[in-house]
Amino acid sequence: MKMNVTSQEILIEKAKEVLLKDGVDALSIRKLAKECGISVGVFYNYFETKTDLIFAIVFEFWQEIMHQTDLNNQNDICLYVRTLYTVLRDKIEDFENTWLMQMSVMDSSDKQKGRQLEKQCFAHIMSETGNVIDRDQKISKDVFNDVLTKEAFTHFLIMNTISIARNRHGDCDAFVEIIRRVLYK
Repeated sequence: MKMNVTSQEILIEKAKEVLLKDGVDALSIRKLAKECGISVGVFYNYFETKTDLIFAIVFEFWQEIMHQTDLNNQNDICLYVRTLYTVLRDKIEDFENTWLMQMSVMDSSDKQKGRQLEKQCFAHIMSETGNVIDRDQKISKDVFNDVLTKEAFTHFLIMNTISIARNRHGDCDAFVEIIRRVLYK
């Protein structure tokens, strides 16, 4: 069913539908405009390029990860990591198959934009994870020092959670136990 696009968010949603239904190769500005009942020119009112649309979709993916399960309201870092792992495990395969494949064929300047977006998303995840660590009252007060800083540990948590989820491990129980033993003395 065709519709008139009235916002960037609706255009992103329709683009995701086209991608999931027909694949990355089928996403074109003309096809998307036709599906949305708009002219190609109207598309450019929302996004300068197809690449900008794809980046907006990737950014939304990471925002959904961080906001869909109330991760930001957690006060227990172990529960936070377990929840983040579960969400990532369930969504990362589709993300890699769809978005990373598309990004691999971009030109070098677009890839640079993609790396900047990735840094921005990662910084947000790091910040939110650090906030959970700050709120977790069970963490020993003397666990962090000049060598094991909160920032270094936060980076360790995020990188390993993503890695475990990407490798499709059945669970993250061992990793959460390591976190518990390090932080809760």
